[in-house]
Amino acid sequence: MKDLRGRNAVVTGASSGIGQATAIEFGREGMNVVLAARREAEMEEAAARIRALGVKALVKKTDVSNKDDVKDLIDFAIRELGGIDILMNNAGVVRVGEMRDLSIEEDWEWIVGINLWGPVYGCHYVLPHMIERGSGHIINVSSGAGLLTSAGSGCYCATKFAVVGMTEVLRAEVARLGIGVTLVCPAFVKTPIFEVTKTKGLKQFDMTKAIKYWGQRPEKTAKLIVKGVKENTGLLIPTIDGRILYAFKRFFPGLYQAMGPVVARQFGKLREEKREA
Repeated sequence: MKDLRGRNAVVTGASSGIGQATAIEFGREGMNVVLAARREAEMEEAAARIRALGVKALVKKTDVSNKDDVKDLIDFAIRELGGIDILMNNAGVVRVGEMRDLSIEEDWEWIVGINLWGPVYGCHYVLPHMIERGSGHIINVSSGAGLLTSAGSGCYCATKFAVVGMTEVLRAEVARLGIGVTLVCPAFVKTPIFEVTKTKGLKQFDMTKAIKYWGQRPEKTAKLIVKGVKENTGLLIPTIDGRILYAFKRFFPGLYQAMGPVVARQFGKLREEKREA
């Protein structure tokens, strides 16, 4: 999909971060965009910026963990824009804590609903439309945590690894149908995700400073995602830290495995400090 001008995109998680930046970048490419998320005010601000570029921008409040909401989103975009050329499944959340401290309902079911069921619903409901048209592109945003693990990220990694596997299968299955698929696995990006992250069983956990100093700007990530769509890139790791860490795992698997318990011991000290307090 080399030329995006005049085409239509749907972006979930578009109220901030990578989703909002990519929606705006699609607008710069001449695309009409439907922004989907739960926070309408933030999406309306982004939509106004997109409309100023001379294209359509619509807002649809959506809870991606609700299959009816996602179906309504896809139907809305097809009805209002005439079709969907790109679907970006981007909405995601984080929960931090050792697995022994996680609850089924509050942690596991919540994060699986958004991070895994969201992309599943999006792909399920848009595929018949794209197959009928014989064209389209699906972007599934996973994470560096879909390629590598770290202590305290058990439920997050579980969902993001699942998105990686699902997306690789999907890309293979729909290639012959004229549909492109791109898997995006960013590491540190300057988004608000850790500002609203809840922790379980820990005295303190603050990644906001690291993100602030080391994170990549979401606008740069968005430009790389658009480039990936145009080139039908299979796996896109848009941040240099993610590429370095993934290379470390691939080329030094033994050392990578040995580092896991070391990191876990350091992480565990946060829990022990809380127990002693």
